[in-house]
Amino acid sequence: MLEQIKHVLKTYLTQRQIWWVLLFACLIVLPNLVGMLGPNRETDRNAHSILFTCGMPLLFFVPILVGQAKWQFAHWRARLMPGFLPAHLLVLVGILVAMFFVYPFCLAWAAGVEPLGVLAVTGAIGAPTLWSAHGNRFAPILVSLSVFYSLLTPWGMNFWILQAGDHLGLLAIIFTVCMALLVAWLVRLRGMREEADDYQNMYSLMLARRTGTEASEARRILASQIGRNRLMSQVGDWWHARIGGYYGGSPAGRTRLLRYGFAANPVEIQGLFFAGTIVAAGIFFTHLSFLASGGGFGAMFFLAAFAILLPGQMGGELMAQRRPRMGNELLLPLSRSQLFDGLFAASVGNSARLWLIINAALAVVALTLKDEISVRSIAMFLLLSATVTFAAFGLSMRTAVWPSMVKRLIVLWFCWMTLISPLITWATMHERWGETPFIICAMVLVLVGGGLLYWARLAWQRLEFV
Repeated sequence: MLEQIKHVLKTYLTQRQIWWVLLFACLIVLPNLVGMLGPNRETDRNAHSILFTCGMPLLFFVPILVGQAKWQFAHWRARLMPGFLPAHLLVLVGILVAMFFVYPFCLAWAAGVEPLGVLAVTGAIGAPTLWSAHGNRFAPILVSLSVFYSLLTPWGMNFWILQAGDHLGLLAIIFTVCMALLVAWLVRLRGMREEADDYQNMYSLMLARRTGTEASEARRILASQIGRNRLMSQVGDWWHARIGGYYGGSPAGRTRLLRYGFAANPVEIQGLFFAGTIVAAGIFFTHLSFLASGGGFGAMFFLAAFAILLPGQMGGELMAQRRPRMGNELLLPLSRSQLFDGLFAASVGNSARLWLIINAALAVVALTLKDEISVRSIAMFLLLSATVTFAAFGLSMRTAVWPSMVKRLIVLWFCWMTLISPLITWATMHERWGETPFIICAMVLVLVGGGLLYWARLAWQRLEFV
């Protein structure tokens, strides 16, 4: 058994995406832990730090853990190999105990708060996230996000952390239910059959490499997911019914045709979903959360960063997910230059449409604020927003050649901290410096984005598809 456990641990320790996520989590968690253990320990400040030391890492790491576990259990070897289930389940139980009991208990001790409150909020965020990732269902993640964002409100912080001692019985019930959900997941893992709906693993689609088997699995998973949603299936059928009216003789015609390979539905559908999220989150942040103090500037800046960087990232990420099919697309009656020029043009169009839709939603949120916004400020924001999105798009297209999605996202997030700095500087210093330095900065961003796109085009054209 010990030898088997050793080999099971290697399946986790040799996964690069797990190490990338842990590194990213440490960069968020460690500064907050240092503040908790520092000489000036304040309960209120430490309670707010739990949002970043516990809630946010769970939302990132739990889906990766589910994907790794399903790679092991949603496989024929889980049935045919002797002694497979006990060793794999034991390691997984150890990881869950560390995540949902040991770590939050130590965190509560470091923060000087009631341990049961931290245990309950950890379970309430992690357990629904786990089941959402397992079944690829959206409803459970809404529970996790509701609990997570409740920590940004005075009543939520009081219920879970600051006044947890006043309702220990209710917190104990929540923690018990969450632990039961974790046990139910372990039971489900060992009892899965190939014909079951939750046997598929979405991370085979998201992290697909160039091998033929993984590409085939990704297509099978995508087909099963599209069939789940009748509305989206009808939208996709309507969209693809228009393909017969397009002709690929001209560059514009090739771009229209190649746009169909990025997703089962037009990107505008995703844009509407993101826009609804922006409006709902924006009203919450600017009117109900702690960020509402100070006129909601912090909340609006967070939403603006999301509206700027997401459209740029989506262009490259859709390109990366298309990569397993490009080997077949190279057999079309097109030169390699024509193919990639068409793909790049279609990606630019996708990002531009997302940028327009999401920024329109951001404008709706801005209208709910009491502060008046001048036309000059709107014009400068749109200029910086468009140029930063363009630079982010060029960066994402360049990193899209990397097979690892986790590596792409980690590198993009760190680079985006630099890209978003012109907007931060403008928001805080434009009254003192004027607009001229930021107009020059926008021009530099256009040059940077153009250079990254040229570099990305060379990388894609030189890429080997096997």
